Amino acid sequence: ERFAGLGVKTVADFLAANPPALTARLADRRIDAAMIEQWQAQARLVMTVAGLRGTNAQLLTGAGYNTAAAVAAADPDKLAAAVIAYAAGAEGQRLLRDSPPPEPDKIKSWVAMARAAARAK
Repeated sequence: ERFAGLGVKTVADFLAANPPALTARLADRRIDAAMIEQWQAQARLVMTVAGLRGTNAQLLTGAGYNTAAAVAAADPDKLAAAVIAYAAGAEGQRLLRDSPPPEPDKIKSWVAMARAAARAK
């Protein structure tokens, strides 16, 4: 609702928004440009990598994998380790809300899905 009040009514609008400008217009000290950029990266991941869910995208960006290209280029073992390490930290635990992190094989499958998306372009 807050975004809609600023003219950001669709995902396309949100992805096209300039994070610093949108942050200034929101005037909410809890939301900064880096947070908007991370939300944009998460939305792009979910839209690009088949089968990826919102929480998965949050784990990926939290672990430093902000694009489908970065996920596709990643070593599956290193990506899984990074996601699990992020999930074990305070931010990851807050995100998972007492749920366990995805299994390593599931995390590794995200690399294959990202590679398939890259080939499909």
